[in-house]
Amino acid sequence: IRQELEYIQNYLVLQQISLAVNFQYKINADDEILDLYQIPKLSLQPIVENCIVHGFSNISHEGRITISIWEETDGILCKIEDNGRGFNPDSILNQNAEHDSLNLDSRSHHIALKNIADRLSMLYGPKYGIDIKSAPNQGTVVTVHIPFDKVRD
Repeated sequence: IRQELEYIQNYLVLQQISLAVNFQYKINADDEILDLYQIPKLSLQPIVENCIVHGFSNISHEGRITISIWEETDGILCKIEDNGRGFNPDSILNQNAEHDSLNLDSRSHHIALKNIADRLSMLYGPKYGIDIKSAPNQGTVVTVHIPFDKVRD
């Protein structure tokens, strides 16, 4: 988990330097679990990227991203919250290939979310994956739920 957070932090710093988008970020994580558990590579970074690329596009206020990671009884929860544009998440995780090919613009905006959900479901089963809460002009909260997967020595 620590390595994934380092990738995210490096990405966020680069985006703050190179983009005209004004945003702040905060990472809250239980330090004792960062080196104990692993998560599939690039499970969180594309979600954070969506916050900046899509969520903060054409907003008039300062963007905020909060990343929180903690241990629950049945696994690890990773929550990525932003105060960006938001969207209607109902169609994202239930899209089928035929519908996707008809609406490439919509698909390109949220394909990372669908790919992450599909990958986590294939790796860990239907109990795990992502939950998306969002509404236009109200920001987005994406929660990633993964099982305990201890780092192997």
